[in-house]
Amino acid sequence: MFNNQKRFFKKKIHAVQCQIWDREFSRFKREELREEIRRDYDSLRAKLEILKTRIAEESGAGKLKETNIDEFKRLEDDQVILERDIGRRQDQLKAIDIDINGEKPSTENPEGSKGLDQELDAYRELKTMLIQYRDSL
Repeated sequence: MFNNQKRFFKKKIHAVQCQIWDREFSRFKREELREEIRRDYDSLRAKLEILKTRIAEESGAGKLKETNIDEFKRLEDDQVILERDIGRRQDQLKAIDIDINGEKPSTENPEGSKGLDQELDAYRELKTMLIQYRDSL
């Protein structure tokens, strides 16, 4: 009987370990995605700064704003588009951070949410409990 129980808990421990590996892989892929989005975000911010500088330069008397209004409007439209894209990247980064680290209760989300880090901790704790119980048999 005890051999059957030990075998059962050995399989259970292996299943929990597989869940840990799965969560670690998910965390790794999310961190990779976050880094890619962050690089894109940094690139967009650099482009925006260059565009703002050009718009400021072209706003003076006798510059593009007075000589070619359509081109100047296009620059302003590009600025709006870049600002919108930067806002989207910020939202994506925040969502990935919440997936990984979880979120504390707030007025927007009164219950908060668990992240992958908390799930990993829970699975590791469960694995330790199962090992202790199996060894006590």
